[in-house]
Amino acid sequence: MSEQNDRTGDDAYEHHGGFPVYEPVKAGPNFGRLVEAFRRLQDLAVSTHAPDDVVDEAIAKAEALGDLLEPYKVREGKSPAASTWTSPGAEVCCCRRS
Repeated sequence: MSEQNDRTGDDAYEHHGGFPVYEPVKAGPNFGRLVEAFRRLQDLAVSTHAPDDVVDEAIAKAEALGDLLEPYKVREGKSPAASTWTSPGAEVCCCRRS
């Protein structure tokens, strides 16, 4: 019997071949809007040439949003992002199964 099969307790079942097993996380009703809003901001951040005062205001607001969300940060596999086929962008995943 291999050492991996001998493991008991904590996460013996959670890791198969070194890869964790993730379960889908249900997203709240506004999660899609949040993702789309951040994608839009990311696109605009790299495709605009705004004056310094607008850039400074955008930075302050982006940092405030980060501060707002920071307390709710979870470990990998515990967020609804990329864990459900109903998330925005999931339709383009090459491994989606119907």
